[in-house]
Amino acid sequence: MKEFPSGTNAANAKIKLEQAVWDAVKDSKDKAKIQAYLNEFQNEANAPLARIKLRQLDAPTTPTTTSSTMATKIAGAITKAALPRGVEMSFAYIPEGSFEMGSMTEKDEQPIHTVKISQGFWMQQTEVTQAQWKAVMGALPSKCDYGELKGEVLGDNKPIICVSWDDVQEFVRQMNAKNDGYKYRLPTEAEWEYAARSGTRGNFAGYLEAMAWYADNAGGKTHDVATKQANAWNLYDMHGNVWEWTADWYGSYPSGTVTDPTGATSGSNRVFRGGSYVNDVVGLRSVFRNRHSPSTRDTALGFRVVRN
Repeated sequence: MKEFPSGTNAANAKIKLEQAVWDAVKDSKDKAKIQAYLNEFQNEANAPLARIKLRQLDAPTTPTTTSSTMATKIAGAITKAALPRGVEMSFAYIPEGSFEMGSMTEKDEQPIHTVKISQGFWMQQTEVTQAQWKAVMGALPSKCDYGELKGEVLGDNKPIICVSWDDVQEFVRQMNAKNDGYKYRLPTEAEWEYAARSGTRGNFAGYLEAMAWYADNAGGKTHDVATKQANAWNLYDMHGNVWEWTADWYGSYPSGTVTDPTGATSGSNRVFRGGSYVNDVVGLRSVFRNRHSPSTRDTALGFRVVRN
């Protein structure tokens, strides 16, 4: 590839070219094409995804399965759960592993510490949609503390919003009442960040414009889930669209190495992650932490579930 001249316009052109090349090869099963991308763009935004893609291509072929059978457990493998009204919910496999959690950017993101995830788990590919909520709970929420659940935020494939952490516990209870062999729950904060990073180490799991609905491109509204690029582990909207509740109480991070942390033992606020359609890039970073009372209902706040 020819060298780009210096300057803002040239830098933007290179970013767009890199994204276009990645979009052209990201779904390929030809390792040579992925490697060719890396040869040209080894330090660019999607290079971490390309390296993970190469590792996935070296793994055994993974079938798509339903909830009645177990998929081969490699990163990004898909299973599905059947809900009432003919609605489905898809899950991607998140492998066991370790990562460096946190950053030195904000005080509550410190200290950077090693987290070990001792067991793999299945994380919902998307935020819970309004169709999925209605299939499990019967009707949409009737109350919102901040904003209203009407107009452009309504739609079966749009993320459910105006649900408190407490409301989500009832959703989880109903999911577990299915007795389908899985235990459903919210992800811990550590599981959420681990899955969002999907093997990457930077602020974002790829090129943000391609992966996220946020203040610069969302037009002040939520969007259908899975309309942006997934991360390397087949998870959509981990950056942007709506914030996502986690299981944890908000508290300070530990120091040193920890295994399967579950956050503070008590508190007044629950953690939510990921940023939303009203946030700038700072709030969309994989490490960014936010919190609110577990009774809060907001038009920029939803969730996704995991299962074991």
